[in-house]
Amino acid sequence: MNKEELLIIKKVLEENQVIAFPTETVMGLGVLYDNYAAYTRLNEIKRRPEDKPYTMMFAKVEDIEKYAYLSVRDKRLISRFMPGPITVLLRAKNNVPGYVTHDTSIIGIRVPDMKNIRDMLSFIGKPLLVPSANRSNQKPLSTYKEVEEEFKDELGYIVKEDSLNQKPSTIVDLTKGDIIVIREGNITLEQIKKELEHMKIAIGCDHGGYDYKEAIKNHLLNKGYEVEDVGTNSTDSCHYPIYGFAAAKLVAEGKCDFGIVICTSGEGIAIAANKVKGIRCGIAYNDDVAHLIREHNDANMIAFGQKFMELEDVIRRVDIFLSAEFMGGKHATRVNLITDEEK
Repeated sequence: MNKEELLIIKKVLEENQVIAFPTETVMGLGVLYDNYAAYTRLNEIKRRPEDKPYTMMFAKVEDIEKYAYLSVRDKRLISRFMPGPITVLLRAKNNVPGYVTHDTSIIGIRVPDMKNIRDMLSFIGKPLLVPSANRSNQKPLSTYKEVEEEFKDELGYIVKEDSLNQKPSTIVDLTKGDIIVIREGNITLEQIKKELEHMKIAIGCDHGGYDYKEAIKNHLLNKGYEVEDVGTNSTDSCHYPIYGFAAAKLVAEGKCDFGIVICTSGEGIAIAANKVKGIRCGIAYNDDVAHLIREHNDANMIAFGQKFMELEDVIRRVDIFLSAEFMGGKHATRVNLITDEEK
């Protein structure tokens, strides 16, 4: 596409119209993500039910975080597989209109592997809402000639290039603790889990948290995380600060991404971990707190009390914590006050 064609495409989109263009898989339709009139027009052309959201397509991986919350895990997977044949479901930020997420606060994100399409998106300057080029419940079209024949004068512009007609992209839900593959394409769940092996979690406990430590460790290993177990390794009586310090130092020194510590109540080992410079460790006494200590406090460690918490709750909160992301903004100001005092 030359600059003249790009200017036409941008003008058409700004006039609330729909364009068609090739992707790696099939031909796609596109409108500006923040243009409700164009969104309505797209639904009319697709004859698509209102309850089916559209994927947002981006020019660059770096743009995703402007519109969606990303955990460390999410960033790792995105940097590995995008641009490429993968669509990820993420929690949307407030600048994504409600009609895009259908008020679910969840969006599908895609960065195409075709450089000319990424260049087009960069020129447009905004993400597009992009479904496949077809009527609802009909076979997706793979050539621009098929698009011309099906839609005739309903579209504002058609890029006269054919899709690469590859296998549909893998769709992965990253909004929950577990990674859920909704549709498997060329990127497999095994490849995704292998990538997560590089995320390293420090885990430690005293004798009062040993049983839960072992269960959490097995859970993390089964999900593909790498685990650094600093002990203790039995239910024999021991001193919780030793293990709280050991796990915390691995995190503070950057040798592990996050840390998990367990004792009888969670209190003692959390206090110990927080004595290590650079550590923010919170006790996850419910699901909301497991999320908020990451979102609001930028916690890099989480603590649990084996005597006062059910194991299934603890496992769930581990997943919540590891999939959450720091919000920044006013919360960054508050965390900076803590780190300034620490210095």
